[in-house]
Amino acid sequence: PLETVDRFLEEAKEMGARTVVFSGGEATLRTDIISIIEKANKLGYHTVLLTNLSLLPNSRIDQLLAAGLNSISTSIDGPEEIHNKIRGLKGMYKKIVGSLSYIALLKNKGKTKLSVNVSTVVTSENYLRAHEVLLLRNELLIDSFRFYPIREYVGQKPNPELQLNKNQKNIFIHKTIENIQKTA
Repeated sequence: PLETVDRFLEEAKEMGARTVVFSGGEATLRTDIISIIEKANKLGYHTVLLTNLSLLPNSRIDQLLAAGLNSISTSIDGPEEIHNKIRGLKGMYKKIVGSLSYIALLKNKGKTKLSVNVSTVVTSENYLRAHEVLLLRNELLIDSFRFYPIREYVGQKPNPELQLNKNQKNIFIHKTIENIQKTA
């Protein structure tokens, strides 16, 4: 309940917490996420939202910004066809890029300083092209990228076929360095 979240935010602040990260599942499924971010902002938190952007039309992005959101983080697993295949949702890539384009427009107009962060889980399915997300940097004003090779997570082992072998890791690293040089 919202009251429990409010109490938690207040107690954590009293203990010295400075940042709150809203994640899930999908944090934007909460109908009261705007109120929660507003509360966190009033308490002086740096606020971060981890989201797949699927539930954020431009009007909702505007509400998040007005509530005081400081940073947004999403995942892009490569170019459109690869991302959609991995995520199992046709059209998801376009939705993400559309939302990030809107945020970039607001940043260009000086209407927000929202930090935009993109993460990519690197697997044997996308390692040859995952680095291409770096090419979105200038167009979408992305502030940071994180690449995570698929690995054991919370005691769950990934499908061994998805893990990178040493040669695949080296190829990924070299291709990523090439694209960093292109976009720097």
